[in-house]
Amino acid sequence: MNKYLSWEMALKLFSLAVGLAVTLTLLQPQFSDHGAQLKVALGLLSTLITTMFIEFIRLGKKFDDQQKRQEQILNLLADRFSHQARLGELLRAPQLELSRQQVPEQWLELLWRIESDYCATNYISRAAHLDKGYAALALDIQALKIKVKYVPIHKVFIVDDDSELQNIRDLLLAQQQAGVQLRTIQRKQIDANEELQAQAAALQSIDFALINADIALLWFLDSKRHIGGGKLLYGEEQFQPYKRFFDSLYREAKPFKP
Repeated sequence: MNKYLSWEMALKLFSLAVGLAVTLTLLQPQFSDHGAQLKVALGLLSTLITTMFIEFIRLGKKFDDQQKRQEQILNLLADRFSHQARLGELLRAPQLELSRQQVPEQWLELLWRIESDYCATNYISRAAHLDKGYAALALDIQALKIKVKYVPIHKVFIVDDDSELQNIRDLLLAQQQAGVQLRTIQRKQIDANEELQAQAAALQSIDFALINADIALLWFLDSKRHIGGGKLLYGEEQFQPYKRFFDSLYREAKPFKP
């Protein structure tokens, strides 16, 4: 039993003992012999012991309930931290290379941890990414963050030409219906814009996701715009160049119109 319960028990015992002493003092003139006083004392003492026994059981149960509740909380926290342990290990390093298979996995894991904002560019091909099952799950997570957490999500889809834009129109509609603030731009417009071209040249990839103002997930694309690998960047210093490029790109891009 903890110290708090021990002190509470002692206080109650002291109170009952004082009550017993006062009762005997008040009753003393009414009894002519010690036998009568002894009977009264024994009666009061048995009441005291019974009361203390009941109180002991009550406090013990209260303490057990508190212990169980604490164990439940600790178990919940343990589950949460164990689930986040892998990501925590990754984020200890300012950079981490990711394999082609790891990129989508890390992306989904990071989406669950969106708290403040999320920005992303999309230059990957439809067949290599947008039609995959995990992409639909990712959009569901983002829609949940928008509706429940009120997280602002902004995206710029980069396409090669008008025909590609038309080809992904249904996907863009789904993004817009989920609450994503969406814009589009053609790759040739980036190359023709000196500011965007200079900013893009300083980046490792123009296909990336920015999470909570300090995490950048890069998607490395091959010549067919398929996933070749990726990299996780952590920290404001590495995050800011990608955020500056995204802000410039978003200003130049056109809002998507259904």
